[in-house]
Amino acid sequence: MILMYHNIDEEGGFNTVSLKNFTEQILYLSLNKEFCIVSIDDYIKYLGLRERKLITITFDDAYTSIQSKVLPIIKKYNIPITVFIPINCVGGYNTWDTSIGKEQLKILDWSEIKILSNEPLITFGSHGLSHISLGNVSRTILEDEIIKSKIILENEINTSVNYFSYPYGQLKDFSKNTLTLLKDCGYKAGFTTNWSRRNSKRNVYYLNRIEIRNSDCIKTFKKIINRKVDFKYYKQNLKNLLIKLKLYK
Repeated sequence: MILMYHNIDEEGGFNTVSLKNFTEQILYLSLNKEFCIVSIDDYIKYLGLRERKLITITFDDAYTSIQSKVLPIIKKYNIPITVFIPINCVGGYNTWDTSIGKEQLKILDWSEIKILSNEPLITFGSHGLSHISLGNVSRTILEDEIIKSKIILENEINTSVNYFSYPYGQLKDFSKNTLTLLKDCGYKAGFTTNWSRRNSKRNVYYLNRIEIRNSDCIKTFKKIINRKVDFKYYKQNLKNLLIKLKLYK
């Protein structure tokens, strides 16, 4: 099971889980012996073997709360996380959201990223260059978003970058060409926003995740983690069907 967060702050809001909720969720996971929280490397390594008992935690967009809010919590409970960075937005803001009237959130700058890259509990991955949908772009743009972003990030943090999170991450936001290029240029896995608990080696380049929202209090969080099925799963499947039929934009 892969959990997806974006931002953590004192108060919850747009794409933001409150610090209280996040702390309670991490504490619950750390005490729950039914699950094992692992690094992304171990999750991929054991994918398909013990996957239903494994949880790995991801953060999209690399907001500054990773350093100020998240790091103290994961160090306290020894919880590994993966953070996906939109490369051209480093040191800036979530312009893809603010352009449609959403709240402005600050993204880590390179100096902060370099410091965090020395933290053994944090793995960095690419979130593309400019946080655009990759479902219908030219080959040149696709190569820049996937390959160039990898090269830049590897040069900045001086370590290999093995994981990619598709911006927006629904079926319409990546294609077979995207998956092939991801594999060919050395990524080990790709991450969607498709809502499901299940993954396998067969979908390692379009892994499903479960987004945790601020409305998910600890009671709701426990239900999300422990239920075998969920209404959101069926809602996601319906959305996927409409996308395939080209009835959803």
